[in-house]
Amino acid sequence: MNRYYRSGVRFAVPLALLLVLCVCLPPRLSAQTATLQNAGFEGHWHEQGAGELVLPDGWTLEYRDGSHPWCESPCKRPEVKPNTEYVTEGQYSIRSFTTFSRGLYGIWQEVAVPSGSWWTFTCQVRVESNPPGELAAFVGIQPWGAGLFERQMVWGQETQAQLDWQTVSVTARAYGSRIRVAMGANNKWPTQNNTLWWDNCRIESADFGDDCPDDCPECPECPGCPPCEGGGCDVETIKAALLEVLRGLRWGVVD
Repeated sequence: MNRYYRSGVRFAVPLALLLVLCVCLPPRLSAQTATLQNAGFEGHWHEQGAGELVLPDGWTLEYRDGSHPWCESPCKRPEVKPNTEYVTEGQYSIRSFTTFSRGLYGIWQEVAVPSGSWWTFTCQVRVESNPPGELAAFVGIQPWGAGLFERQMVWGQETQAQLDWQTVSVTARAYGSRIRVAMGANNKWPTQNNTLWWDNCRIESADFGDDCPDDCPECPECPGCPPCEGGGCDVETIKAALLEVLRGLRWGVVD
């Protein structure tokens, strides 16, 4: 029976070249700026549908309730209020908490950025869980500007350190013209008091140059081409190389 074949040598060499291009090209980034509205929470505040939810302007609460599969027991909506007792700068911080319930939620803001740019989002947070409910605080970036609980969400390393201000951050690449940055929380056990205080958030351009960061950022769209091995793929260069591959293919028929 006849079958088609391609010349393995002529195909494999250009294909290897494509892989090298994908892995080794450094990111071509320039200094970028993005505006985070009401970053220190010193501006106006608003109710989000209930008196128990008072958030700084520019920020929105998103949470899970009921028996969502991410919850080991039913999660409840947290309460969010302005706070003046614990702050790092200015007069106000965000206080968010659950009482005798689990909580899985984030407080987010959408930010306009250049597509393909890299960003680091950082906040300070104070944790109090009593009795200890394994309350975790973390920040995240949604590279596509979608919901906080979509699979593309990139969450940074959590902290559970009690009764002291900690700095948490995350770095990710924007895959569109808008990203969402978020302060997140999750307590494993429905203990009496699980409270977070958030303050002093900021967003900064992350330009890696030719070097990889020690903590390699996640690449949600192409795990086979991680940015920390070179910053992603140069699409135009790869397109040109691919055309050369196609032109160089030899087809034949064998018995």
